[in-house]
Amino acid sequence: MPTANSVNIFSWAYNEVLDAVSKSTTVVALYRTYLEWVPFSGGRGIDTTGQIIVAAVSGAAVAAVLCIRWLQMHKGDYRHLKEKLRHLAVFISGCDSGLGYSLAVHCHDKLGLTVFAGCLKPEGEGAFRLSQRGSNRMHIVPLDITKTDSVEKAKKTVYNLIHAKSLELTALVNNAGVMVFGEFDWMTERLMKYQIEVNLLGTMRLTRAFISLLRDHHGRIITVSSHCALETLPGLSVYGATKTALRAWSDGLRLELAKFSMPVITIIPGSFSTQSNIFACQGLHAKEMELYMSPEDKELYGEYFERYHNYLSSLFVDRGPVVLSDKLLYRKFNHALLSTCPRVNYIVSPLRYTIYHTLFKITPTKVRDWLVTRFVQMPEWKQKARADSKPEILLAQPDERMIGSDEEN
Repeated sequence: MPTANSVNIFSWAYNEVLDAVSKSTTVVALYRTYLEWVPFSGGRGIDTTGQIIVAAVSGAAVAAVLCIRWLQMHKGDYRHLKEKLRHLAVFISGCDSGLGYSLAVHCHDKLGLTVFAGCLKPEGEGAFRLSQRGSNRMHIVPLDITKTDSVEKAKKTVYNLIHAKSLELTALVNNAGVMVFGEFDWMTERLMKYQIEVNLLGTMRLTRAFISLLRDHHGRIITVSSHCALETLPGLSVYGATKTALRAWSDGLRLELAKFSMPVITIIPGSFSTQSNIFACQGLHAKEMELYMSPEDKELYGEYFERYHNYLSSLFVDRGPVVLSDKLLYRKFNHALLSTCPRVNYIVSPLRYTIYHTLFKITPTKVRDWLVTRFVQMPEWKQKARADSKPEILLAQPDERMIGSDEEN
């Protein structure tokens, strides 16, 4: 049995159980051997003691795996790192507000890690609050992931500080992202490129720059995805496309970096849009959409477009940087960040999300589309009568017999 200094007991036991279950001499093989040994007697008088024993062993093995899985999520298998945490560092992008800000505070205050907080606005309120944590373990790094020069400067800053303080870069957390809510027919080319450039290309750009630093310490890459990667919602077609692409990219990258023992993980956080500033610019985006609409589209969508964005503006306002309060989110993030055997995907979702997304997978397309519409609960489209439309006037056709009689007269 390994010592406490090498591998955590929970991780060791979990791996041992999985290894045992995977071998050919375990439950399935024993059951099949027993069936071959018991003589056939027409279904009567067979001694079922052996079958009961095999079933009990099978149940015990499954129960053990589930229990250890539960202990891993609730206790974590990273307790052996407690003495090492102060020598670990993490880089998090998009720390101006929302999830990035919250993860930076959590890693600094709760885990005791050195945090490199990538901020688009280093002079903004979020960066200022992070810099006031009263510790030399919080570093604000100016970062615009859409610009190669900015990414390279951030990498150089992190490289210098890591070597100056003898730290290990344990993880890169790709959190920076943007969202523009609106139907695809309304999207301008700039708004489409904006989401693709930040959510997809920006994440790739940042990751490629930091892979060499992470590889030196067998660090990991954690990419924040979205429920839209599982089921794209109406109004978020472009955003959903970028998140789905990120998921596919992460799958390929995981296989490529496995030879360096570098885990690649995706985490889908729960619904916290109302607690973040991801929609802070939605009003400006709506104005841009309306500005570039053709006269025909304005006539077609006018009242619907107004109701649509009035509804969004009532839900999302600029709240400033706020620390999210979601214990399950932080518990799963801790496991993704520090576990010796992290999962590939982590999903944090409220019960409503779980129920709906389960139904999305098992229902026919028409039913699924109806469920998606109910799930989003956006204003409904109402076809309005065209102002220039005129009723069609049908003229009565003359009776041929009457025409004939007139000519005769």
